[in-house]
Amino acid sequence: MYVRNFKAQFTNLNTDNKLSSGELYYIDHRKSCTQSHIKEYLNRWNISNGLGNDITIGLAISGGGYRAMFTGIGVLSAFDENTPGSQSHMGGLLQASTYIAGISGGLWAVMANYLNGHQLVLNTISQQLESFNVPVLQGISDMDVSGLRTKLDSVDTRSKTGAPVLTRQRPISWNATAKATSSLTSSLLRGFFLANDESNRKSNDTVDLNKILQFYKELTTEVRAKRLAKFSISFVDYWGRALIRKIVPNFKKHEALTFSSTRVKSPTQPFPIVCSVERDPDTSEDFRSSHIFEFNPYEFGSWDSFLRHFVDLEYLGTKMKNGKPHRNSSNKITSVCVKGYDNVAFVTGTSSSLFNTLVEYVHKLLMTMDSEPTNVISLIFKIFGISLMPESKRIIHPEYSTVSPNPFFGLEVKGKGRSLSKAQVLYLADGGDDGQNIPFQPLLIPHRKVDVIFAVDSTSDLLNFPNGTSLRRTAKRYQSTKSDLSIPLFQFKDVYKRIFPKTPSEKEFVSKNMKSKPIFLGCEISRDYPNVPKSEFISTTSIRQFETFPNYLPPLIIYTANHDYSFLSNMSTFKATYNQLEVVGMVNNGYNVATGGNSTEYLSCVACAIVKRSSDRLNYSLPAYCLDCFSKYCYR
Repeated sequence: MYVRNFKAQFTNLNTDNKLSSGELYYIDHRKSCTQSHIKEYLNRWNISNGLGNDITIGLAISGGGYRAMFTGIGVLSAFDENTPGSQSHMGGLLQASTYIAGISGGLWAVMANYLNGHQLVLNTISQQLESFNVPVLQGISDMDVSGLRTKLDSVDTRSKTGAPVLTRQRPISWNATAKATSSLTSSLLRGFFLANDESNRKSNDTVDLNKILQFYKELTTEVRAKRLAKFSISFVDYWGRALIRKIVPNFKKHEALTFSSTRVKSPTQPFPIVCSVERDPDTSEDFRSSHIFEFNPYEFGSWDSFLRHFVDLEYLGTKMKNGKPHRNSSNKITSVCVKGYDNVAFVTGTSSSLFNTLVEYVHKLLMTMDSEPTNVISLIFKIFGISLMPESKRIIHPEYSTVSPNPFFGLEVKGKGRSLSKAQVLYLADGGDDGQNIPFQPLLIPHRKVDVIFAVDSTSDLLNFPNGTSLRRTAKRYQSTKSDLSIPLFQFKDVYKRIFPKTPSEKEFVSKNMKSKPIFLGCEISRDYPNVPKSEFISTTSIRQFETFPNYLPPLIIYTANHDYSFLSNMSTFKATYNQLEVVGMVNNGYNVATGGNSTEYLSCVACAIVKRSSDRLNYSLPAYCLDCFSKYCYR
């Protein structure tokens, strides 16, 4: 396909138009819907003094496998006015929300809601309860993967200061002779193609195996077009295809569906944002300096200072140089571009590529073992077109999602941080790969003017429940004095402040059992946001050390953690199958997470939190009961 004036596909975030025209169009066409639902919710709790005008709500759903997906679906069901019974709780807040961001398992809930059109997401799940008895990657059962990431030398190791870092990733050489510990090896092989385990052999093994092989053949058939077009592929391409089958039951009818093609003239859902982390395999970066990327239906790129550019998502995959197409057509008047690269399965899989770690590790084991189960797995890799003994010098990174060619190649960026201009390929990891498992970053962009964030945390920190670690890491990112990136600040009464509020320590979070009820973060601007000392600000030699936003108030955060209100919801991130009772129990519990255990007091306090920033801007007084709410739910 040929496109004229191709340069227009780039959006320079340093121009006056801070948001893309597509995003502005989407938001503008949802505005009447969002504002009417906000006012309706506020009227329900007797707040109707004009504070509901022009409020922007964002939703942030954390990662955590199926645990996060089912919890997230329960939360969205509580927010959806179409869910029976929600009208007396929090129904309408989904329709009132402008943005929704997801990571990994939380993104699965976001995409299930977004891609299933006008259908109630709860109905979508209820129609396919039996499908969750079958693993996403057929043949891979539940397995003990404790310590897997550390064994891969990829993430969750510790620096000298004790902070988690993204370590230098060891490239996988296909002819290497990897040594695996016997316990983990045994666990993985028992999980992978369990039907072939001698102790579990059944008479219908051949039938089951044929069905499994057919499943993987279907995946590789769907990815074949990308391979034949000579694009770089990784396990993410296959993982995404398997995953999307669970999210969109009829996906096989739309296997070529792209994220950019979901743009609609009359948007009925919040603007969806998919988060991922870009990594240089030869560079160690912790969460303070990690490169956070986002996909949305219009663009792909990053708001962080190292880039501040986005590319039109529809033409991702086009060879670019310094923001211009690098390949001309035969007439030399128009430029050659690519469409279809932004497949929904690929985008969804990219934000949850942690699960490729399993497949990657199995691949390493194959090089040292010889047994019937490993021969079966070898066959699967051959179906994928991956040989165990390719060219001796070939080194790849199958654990990453690859965007190649890099659309930002040769782009001159004056911002602070590691440059991408010389990278031929972008390596993207799981959206929570830097330890920030809640997608706050896209909702803290000042240009988006978000007033309140509903954050749902299903992270596995302690016994598969959150302990506030993800909150702390995001806080440290925005409150760091040693970041490789420019740090955004806002101005309040002639004082510069960090844009992320103070948060409880992990110890305090656990000792006070803070996961058991919602928490409001950032209630009082003067008290809850750290100041930047004038000496620190003045002594900075680089003007890029800080980015200041004088007319911006950061959003109040309504933080809710996965807690066993009505169901023991601390399922393993790597739990591959769920029976019907488990799915229903997890979703119902997610509903209770959203409503604070169906507390009428909390529901009224949510209304106070929604209008808090509006009252701060307009200096309006809130109802007396709001003061009691803040006293109970605000973190001090």
